Amino acid sequence: MRLVTLAALGILSLSSLAHAQDSLPIELGTSQRVGGRGVTEEAQARYDAAYAPEEPLTEANLPPPGHRKRFESLHELAERNAGGRQWKDACRFYDLIIEEGGMDAINARERGRVEAARSYLGCASNAHRKGEFDAAEALISKSVEVQGTTSSRHEALQWKIYRDQLRRKMTNGDAEGALTLYGKLSNIREDEDERIWLGEQLAEAAWAAHEEGDEIRRDTLMSHLETLAPQNTRYRALLDQMALGGEVLRSVAIYGLGGIALVTIFGLFTSWRSRARVGAAGKTRNKNKFIDEEDELV
Repeated sequence: MRLVTLAALGILSLSSLAHAQDSLPIELGTSQRVGGRGVTEEAQARYDAAYAPEEPLTEANLPPPGHRKRFESLHELAERNAGGRQWKDACRFYDLIIEEGGMDAINARERGRVEAARSYLGCASNAHRKGEFDAAEALISKSVEVQGTTSSRHEALQWKIYRDQLRRKMTNGDAEGALTLYGKLSNIREDEDERIWLGEQLAEAAWAAHEEGDEIRRDTLMSHLETLAPQNTRYRALLDQMALGGEVLRSVAIYGLGGIALVTIFGLFTSWRSRARVGAAGKTRNKNKFIDEEDELV
């Protein structure tokens, strides 16, 4: 019995000692547990750097030029803006990548060329909507250069630029410039609606030149219409008008020359007749019976 009591007391003593040891703080540096931030400040700094929440990348904390993560960060910002269709900022970041690292820096990203070409095309589309045609064409060229080849999207946007330039030039009276752009437009894709529209504008310009008496411009426009829109109703009407005018002029010329000829013949006949009468009167002169011979001899 005594042995059992001693054993029980021993167990209780060991349990109390273990509990007391667990409740005592273990002071290792400033940590309350083993395996925390570490003992030294250096170890704590490493721990904080490794496990600190990552700060979102922005342009404000972008690594400086020359930093090993510079291009990676620029690509991330560019792709983020491209994903949100913020083309202007995306193009700005891709410009920085090309300026600082050339095409090698673009190619370092798996989809670098694709995303850069897409962004430049988006910027070109924005420039086109603003009517900045030269800037839009330059951005299309940059997109094609980055991508390495042209695509249907590039051609579709270029076609729209040529169409809008054509209409602007025709509205400003530059028919020759409009026809040049129509040729470029047709090389990409022919469009019947554009042909009809341009034909109408050229016909109206030809009529205006005709009414102003500018025959050189009228005839130049008519020659273009003959090739571009020979069935245009206004063009056909002007042809009829010109033909009618030509017939009238020819009739006036014919009848005028005929009248002059008749007047000339009549004048010559009258003059000849007068001379003939005078000559006949001199040969057959009769004596006046009321004049006596003496008077006649005087």
